[in-house]
Amino acid sequence: MTVNEFNLTGGAGTGLTGTYTSAAAQTTLTVWGVGNWNWRIDIYKVDNTWSPAFTLYARRTSGTASGGTTYQVVTDVSQPFFTGSNPQSGLGIQYRLQGVSLAVPVNSYSVTVYYTMTQL
Repeated sequence: MTVNEFNLTGGAGTGLTGTYTSAAAQTTLTVWGVGNWNWRIDIYKVDNTWSPAFTLYARRTSGTASGGTTYQVVTDVSQPFFTGSNPQSGLGIQYRLQGVSLAVPVNSYSVTVYYTMTQL
C-alpha cells in the first residue's frame, strides 16, 4: 500500500485517512500435498521497518476453510488463523492497516507476513 497526498482527508493541511484496506485477495494461499487430513494455518509477522503506531490485521476472504473470516491482529508471535482439510487453493487473504497519521515519521515502512501450515 502507498500512502501519499491523495490520502489526505480534506486536501492540503488536513490529516491522513487512518485505516487502509488491501485488495480482497492481496495474498492467495494454496495448501496441497496433504492427502485427506486436516490442517491449520498460523500467521505472524516480522517487522522490517515498522512503526509501533501501526496495527496490522488479516482475514480470509475466500476458500472453503473454517474460521479466519473476521479481521485478526497479526502479531510477532505465531497464532492460529484458520483450519481446513484436504488440498485447497484460492484461499484469499485481505489486510487492514490502522494507525497511520501525520504524527508517524515519514519513512518507507515494511513488514513481512508468514504463514505456517500444521497437520492436525
